[in-house]
Amino acid sequence: MGNMCRWDNYGDRGEETSKVREFHDTEKKLRRTMERHEDITVKPCQQNHTISVSTKKENMERKSTFLRSLVDFEFGPPVLNLYQYVAEETHLLWSEARELFLLSSSSEPKKGLFLFHDNEPDLRELCWKHFEFDPHSTSFSAEERHLDSHTEVVCVFVVGELFWKNSQADALLEIENQTRFLNKSHVFFITDTDEAKDQAVKFTKKTKCCYLTHVFQVASDKTPLYDAMYEILQSQLDNFLSDLHSRASTGLVRDLTPKLEPFLEKLRSRKKRHQSSLTKQCVSKIKSGKELGIVGHRLCGNVLYLYEDDKMAIDAQKKADLRKCIEENFNGVVCYKSISDVFSPHCAVRWGGPLGNGITGKMGTLGIFGTLRDTIEGTSQSENNIIALSSGHLIHENVEAVLSVSDRIGTCIWPANSSDNILDVSVVKLDQNVIDRIQTVILNERITVGEIPIVDLRYQPVFKYGAATGRTVGRVGVVDDFRLFDEDVMTILARGQRTNKFSNNGDSGAIVLTRYGGKLHGVGVIYGGCLKVPNFQNIREETIAVFLRRAMDRFTNATQKTIELDRI
Repeated sequence: MGNMCRWDNYGDRGEETSKVREFHDTEKKLRRTMERHEDITVKPCQQNHTISVSTKKENMERKSTFLRSLVDFEFGPPVLNLYQYVAEETHLLWSEARELFLLSSSSEPKKGLFLFHDNEPDLRELCWKHFEFDPHSTSFSAEERHLDSHTEVVCVFVVGELFWKNSQADALLEIENQTRFLNKSHVFFITDTDEAKDQAVKFTKKTKCCYLTHVFQVASDKTPLYDAMYEILQSQLDNFLSDLHSRASTGLVRDLTPKLEPFLEKLRSRKKRHQSSLTKQCVSKIKSGKELGIVGHRLCGNVLYLYEDDKMAIDAQKKADLRKCIEENFNGVVCYKSISDVFSPHCAVRWGGPLGNGITGKMGTLGIFGTLRDTIEGTSQSENNIIALSSGHLIHENVEAVLSVSDRIGTCIWPANSSDNILDVSVVKLDQNVIDRIQTVILNERITVGEIPIVDLRYQPVFKYGAATGRTVGRVGVVDDFRLFDEDVMTILARGQRTNKFSNNGDSGAIVLTRYGGKLHGVGVIYGGCLKVPNFQNIREETIAVFLRRAMDRFTNATQKTIELDRI
């Protein structure tokens, strides 16, 4: 029983009252000691008025009401895209620095949250309903880390209706003990009914363990929770930067600091609305230059890159006048690049591979299979209408599609051979004799091709299956201030090691996939790679992709046929 104080064999009632009072005074002192030293717990015995003092180890052996899981997710609500992106990228920098320096644990960029729950709930379903964490990519791991005043993590307690019906004093005391040293802005409760929420609010008012706005139901606004996750990440990065500044000025420190600071700035300015430094007048002038060979632009800081197609430039004087007008309307540096020098299609000139151009030998990726459907009512459907999609620049109409030099699989029916087919998909009508050979299923899921709002797509995690590099994962980067042939294009950066690539030669035509709103979406088609922009920080081995929905719409508008995509 440990150290023990015992009073028994009381005399008269006055003596008994005195002893009981003495007992209560001693108990209070021990409890105050317990509050100062968390490794001691006071347990009053029900018989003989005995007080026992147990160690922290004994206390831990008691059965806890809650299980504790660290929740990590890949696809979540769009508001956390930036959070995921910054956490992943800065953790790579932190790992690089840790190999040479002793860094504090509080400076490590971590993502996710702690979930306190019982054995009952389906955690994936619970996290999907409350936080929009996609069930396919959310993981849970048992977490034994001790929580103290230095713990920087969002803690969420699942206290539904069943909890309040079955809860006993020890369960509520456990919540108080778990949250005692935590920042109350990092503590949250999720409930499933109005009654459960009322109980949680009463408990919160009594214990002051968190703010009342941190008690959620399914439909509650989760902004306070997401803000807390951003707040913790920013604190970790501030500590990381402070750790770097405390080191001697070495080459690595000088290299890491300017890489880390832009991510901190992204967090500080995340609620500010993006304001392009391109004026409406400047954008209008750029758009008017298409006939003179200006086919696209990209803004990188205060440098505006204009992409030109030399084949389309006819009137040199008009082009010079337009350049001057654009420069006058832009407060920065304007650079001109030939599109052929800037963009490097990811098509290797080699034999073999998933899909190739029968004339040039270029090899790319067969993105997905589908079926052609006529949009005009009453039109008879062709018996052979199975098609394959790839990148618009890989192969154009009336050209044979091959798997190798002697293995024809069909003929391309779209697009025309023109400069702006960069924005299109190649539609290859497959020969009847190869249909039985095709293997269509990787994930065994149908994809949605509805367009995701640009604001939600920024920093969205994506993945693809390419002929050259297989399955790779990345994040959408630029979706604004970057246009080709009057349309937005997206750039994608690989996730993981900073030397990784999202795509490479032979991956052109691969479908860019993501999970959004509980569905698998096809958002893009790999075009190729973009050469690094000189003097523009944090641009590395990007992949260029065009929007799949827009490319398919162009095909439908021109041919009066739709494409019904197969499972992928």
